[in-house]
Amino acid sequence: MKHVYLLLLGLLLPLALRAQTILIPTGTGTTTVTGCSGTVYDASGPNSDYLTGNYGVLVLRPTDAATGRVSLTFSLVQIEQNYDFLYIYDGGSTSSPLLAALTGTTGQGQTFTATNVLGALTLYFVTDASSNAEGFAATLSCVPLPASTYVGNVGVGTTLPLEKLQVAGTIYSSQGGLRFPDGTLQSTAALTQRLSLAGTTLSLSDGGTVTLPGDNLGNHAAAFNLRLNGHWLSNDGANAGVRIDNNGNVGIGTATPQARLHVNGSVRQDSYNSDLLTIAAGSTGSFDWQHNLGYQPALMVVVDQTGGGGGEYVSHSYEHLSNNLTRFYVRNSRGTNAVFRLRWIRVN
Repeated sequence: MKHVYLLLLGLLLPLALRAQTILIPTGTGTTTVTGCSGTVYDASGPNSDYLTGNYGVLVLRPTDAATGRVSLTFSLVQIEQNYDFLYIYDGGSTSSPLLAALTGTTGQGQTFTATNVLGALTLYFVTDASSNAEGFAATLSCVPLPASTYVGNVGVGTTLPLEKLQVAGTIYSSQGGLRFPDGTLQSTAALTQRLSLAGTTLSLSDGGTVTLPGDNLGNHAAAFNLRLNGHWLSNDGANAGVRIDNNGNVGIGTATPQARLHVNGSVRQDSYNSDLLTIAAGSTGSFDWQHNLGYQPALMVVVDQTGGGGGEYVSHSYEHLSNNLTRFYVRNSRGTNAVFRLRWIRVN
């Protein structure tokens, strides 16, 4: 009667599911089939009783384990009760967890679906050497993966995920990319950003600029003392320049100043000089300095004899005529004319 059941089943099934006939292998063979449609039978097929002494293994895998799982719906189960068995395993081998052991009519009208990551089912049909029966028939299909209802953090490569998804390793995206909360889709690697400053313009290498306020250091009022911490104040940052010790001594060119101002090297101070003064013998000459430095600036004054005639000064002096004018005097005490030049330095 097996062919009657199968004929009715064939009339009811869609054409796509009738397209493939899948048989348990004979003897002790193993067969692997990948697909999501067809009808599975014992080794004798739809028109004969199954063989005795059979130990065949059939592994059924889905077309895409990432999206589906193998499912078998049994329309016929006629197996010798308690002597012959059809074992169904949830996985890709007989070492996988056992889902069911069908014997007699157990399992007829039932559906068995894989739950493992391979999405595979393995059938192991064991018959003894004495009696047989009609066998079995099952419709093969694939069911989509159920939507996850898990609430919590998911870890890949870690047992203690700290975020909704934490991956301890490299993530590879073959297509699509990553979508961020603002809706932006990133499908290529981020560009290397380079920050540059030109004048008051701060810019990034891939575009975008910010205009900064102008340098105001010249008008800046310090709110704290400047601490050098034993370092130099110099133009190029080298070990030269100005050094100030903890006693307030200032060293120029020396790291250990011994006075309020200690200069290790020559000192140049700008000086002033008058035009040449020709003074007659026994006479006094004068020169006015228009300086605008205020009343009575402190000065160091020298007089050089630069002309001929054997003239020689006897004395020199100066007086402050106003806040802006100082007059120098030089007397020629010799009996001949002489030429003089005055030189002076302002002392603060």
